[in-house]
Amino acid sequence: GPSLGAENIRSSLIAALSGLALVAVFMVVVYRLPGLVSVLALSLYSLYNLAIYSLIPVTLTLAGIAGFILSVGMAVDANVLIYERMREELARGASLRMAIHNGFDKAFVAIFDSNVSTLITALILYVAGTETVKGFAVSLFIGLVMNLYTAVYISRLVMNILERSRMIKQVKMMGLIPVWNFDYVSKQNIASAVSLVIIVIGMGAFFARGKEKYDIDFTGGAEVQLSVPAGWDIGKLRTSLEAGGIQGARVQEIASAPGASNQQFLIRVQGDEASLNQTSQKVTQVLSKDLKAGQFEIQRVDVVGPAAGS
Repeated sequence: GPSLGAENIRSSLIAALSGLALVAVFMVVVYRLPGLVSVLALSLYSLYNLAIYSLIPVTLTLAGIAGFILSVGMAVDANVLIYERMREELARGASLRMAIHNGFDKAFVAIFDSNVSTLITALILYVAGTETVKGFAVSLFIGLVMNLYTAVYISRLVMNILERSRMIKQVKMMGLIPVWNFDYVSKQNIASAVSLVIIVIGMGAFFARGKEKYDIDFTGGAEVQLSVPAGWDIGKLRTSLEAGGIQGARVQEIASAPGASNQQFLIRVQGDEASLNQTSQKVTQVLSKDLKAGQFEIQRVDVVGPAAGS
């Protein structure tokens, strides 16, 4: 997919790293030593992801960064499941070794199930999605695979080394919520009924919104990648498109090589199959009002969404 402008990439990465730092602080404060182990696992997780991005290579897009952040959240969730299970085992009087063993073993099923389910979703998004969606799917897939390795294997290995070498003899965690017994299984019929009602309401809301509320990935449209002289910004291009009768176009800046004389943009225009073939002509007419022939170039036009298969 197209990459973001350098400034957008920088701000997105700063936001992602800041969130990762806050998560690390939370894990250490709440879970203490196990939390510190999870921070080590998260650090390795981030390094492994960046290393794989360099090997493939993966172009950093906003969607790709979003996939990485989502996989970080699932990595943290895996550690929380493990340590909460350890807390329950310790509260029942189990030894530290048994608590570590049961914590990882009994939480593994839930971790494996959630990761595999999301991996299947990532594969579907990659096969059926647009280029932007594929960037999200690739980064999410890589992150989930690394999550299974770091959260389950690395964390367990470090905790076992610390316990068996007698470097730790007990583990204390902050008890935000006391351990209590609640029979969730007996409420399964109620939970299933509530879930079904929410799903039906959500599906009804999806169709009630109408096609005009959704992006071209759902409704169909065209992607136009063009090159214009440096100095054009998104606002100027969007204003020119609206003045030329192209309403509701989504414009995205594509990062250019350092020192490039031209700037690239991606324009996403909604429309039916009959109007898609005219999209590049409309964009050409709009730009011709401000630029001379040869100053701009339509580099590609792709059909996106349902219309792509028609």
